[in-house]
Amino acid sequence: MSDGTGGSSSRSHAEDLRTLLADEGGWDDITASLREDAKRLPRGAMVHGPRFSLYEAMSALEIMDAKMDPGMDPGDAHKDHPALKGADTEAKIDLSKPEILAVMDRLVACLVAWCNGAMFCHTFLTCKYVQEDGKYLSNPQFPPVLKTFITGMLKLCKEIRGVILKADIFEEEDFVPSTFDKSLCESKPDRMAILEIETMMAQLDLKQQGAQGGKDEGPGAQDLDKALSSRLELVRGLWLMHQSLAERKHEEAKALIAKVEQSLKNVRVTQKFSSGATTYGFDVNLARTIVPHHPPRIVNLPNQIQTTLFFLNLTKHLKRLLCIGVKVQNLEHIIEYLQGLSVDSPGILARSHCLLMLHTEEKFMGRASLAAFCRTSFMRFSPTFALADKDPDMKLLMDRVAKPICLVLRLFCDNRARQRRKIGKLLLDWGILQQDSMVLDKRVQNKMDKEGIPMSIPAIGLPSKLPCFGWVFDQTLNLLQQHILLSFELELFSPREFAPAYWYWER
Repeated sequence: MSDGTGGSSSRSHAEDLRTLLADEGGWDDITASLREDAKRLPRGAMVHGPRFSLYEAMSALEIMDAKMDPGMDPGDAHKDHPALKGADTEAKIDLSKPEILAVMDRLVACLVAWCNGAMFCHTFLTCKYVQEDGKYLSNPQFPPVLKTFITGMLKLCKEIRGVILKADIFEEEDFVPSTFDKSLCESKPDRMAILEIETMMAQLDLKQQGAQGGKDEGPGAQDLDKALSSRLELVRGLWLMHQSLAERKHEEAKALIAKVEQSLKNVRVTQKFSSGATTYGFDVNLARTIVPHHPPRIVNLPNQIQTTLFFLNLTKHLKRLLCIGVKVQNLEHIIEYLQGLSVDSPGILARSHCLLMLHTEEKFMGRASLAAFCRTSFMRFSPTFALADKDPDMKLLMDRVAKPICLVLRLFCDNRARQRRKIGKLLLDWGILQQDSMVLDKRVQNKMDKEGIPMSIPAIGLPSKLPCFGWVFDQTLNLLQQHILLSFELELFSPREFAPAYWYWER
């Protein structure tokens, strides 16, 4: 009998199990062995069968369990995490130059993680110098070079956030724009912040010259000052580079990209000075003080090599984007160019710049309206379009076509994993355009037949007979091909679907 609590029932089941094992024989108790094996599992690892899914995992964990309930205190769960080993989570004021370099490099890694989709509170706001900047940056004993660097980093974050929000193509896995009410130094004028960075770099250069003249502050002081200056130059270059691209100052942006790449080389050479230093002032649990309902989470920050590769890839994609105006002249080439760029899977920052460089509200590629580019594309597609272009409804069709084309351009700037789903929605608009363009072509064709002007050119076929429909249908087929290619790339087809997919592709 149960007492209502389930305790008697549990004891009876345990006794029945022991009796069964004793009666049948041949059974060995392996509980102790399993406990020993469990101790050897690393944190977060588990042993489960192939059918064990998230549903079973959530059902197996109780409410108030720290693994599932974000409101539970993580305690010392993160004390052994590599990000905190050798680090003093208490902020230190009198930092040595290697320690300042370590903090700088950690903040640059936070910037890369944030641009790759990590939350602001899990990256920058794990640094007490950033989260409590009013307390530390106003302290006269705080290192001026680190204060200038942090101000520059916040200004850079503001510029990056503005570019991504303006392009508005990010998904939740690409970028989290919220700064959790953290000020990004909006109150300080940009020119003043730039002047502070340049003044600090000039002071460090004077120290290097003093070291060369025999007034050395100690062993390696000249190299340490050079390392500090290179990081300030990197932040300044990145900030001005994004600012120039946003303002469409392409020639200035090219020069700044070259400076950023040179700064990256200088940073790589001096990374050895911060590799063994303690990183003060970081605590991964600080995010819980800002957003208490968020679960305890460790963000795996990129190492120095990964950080450098991120910026090199960014500059590579930006240099390619700046060549669009020179190498790409028509709409077909632009779409082909964006398809190739999408295959390389650039980050959200490069994709946002790409979209902003291509299209503004007034002009496309800084030249003419998108409808004018579409009209030129129609003329290149069919030699008989000039006859249809005389129809009074043609301008209305060009304006209507411009919007789906704009969505196609945005499509190739989107996250590649999301493109397939969006193509399915775009095809509905293109289906309506096919019907409308067919009606327009038929009307033009009847008019030309009455006037005795032939619309059909046998050597060309459909594009000459139905110029508007042929162009719209061709764009629709390109989207369908992209849909199938993405299905293969995302491994959405099962092996038994390969044959129908290839058959459809060949049609």
